[in-house]
Amino acid sequence: MRIFVTGLCLQGNKGGPAIALSLKQQITRYIPDARFVFAVPPGEEFRHERKWAPRYAVGVVEDFVWSDVLPRGGPRRMLNKAARLVRWIRTATSCDAVIDMSAMSYIGPPVRPEASVLHRNRLRFFLACRSLLLPFVAWTQSYGPFSTPLIRRLARWDLGRLGHVLCRGEESLGHVRE
Repeated sequence: MRIFVTGLCLQGNKGGPAIALSLKQQITRYIPDARFVFAVPPGEEFRHERKWAPRYAVGVVEDFVWSDVLPRGGPRRMLNKAARLVRWIRTATSCDAVIDMSAMSYIGPPVRPEASVLHRNRLRFFLACRSLLLPFVAWTQSYGPFSTPLIRRLARWDLGRLGHVLCRGEESLGHVRE
């Protein structure tokens, strides 16, 4: 089984390696031959993560960003963006399941502007997996507060399509239940 992990850096966040290794350990207890590929931020961070990936015995692929989908920029830039998106899609579709480990999802005003929800990792990964018909498990660390009608609709649409919603802490669980 090959598992694609999104929303978690191996080195960009000091807790990232611990979370990644813990996830690997727990899953391989039940699926001993599981292999892992992590989607990591593009550019310099990807180059850094690629150096660390062998240490953790995982694969890495550059994550796509919303602007990769838009045909903007010169020919070279558009080709680079398209190539990154194609690599992400090929990697995702070669995996058996996607586990999203985005830190926070659907956090709106007053903490974050409503528009930031549309740019966050979780919604991007959810939409990509839905369009590619990939099994999607959300292992998000924190949800809510769902403070505006748009954020509530997006969260209900996303969370309503999951078999299980995993929450960290009572506060996050309360937001999801509400």
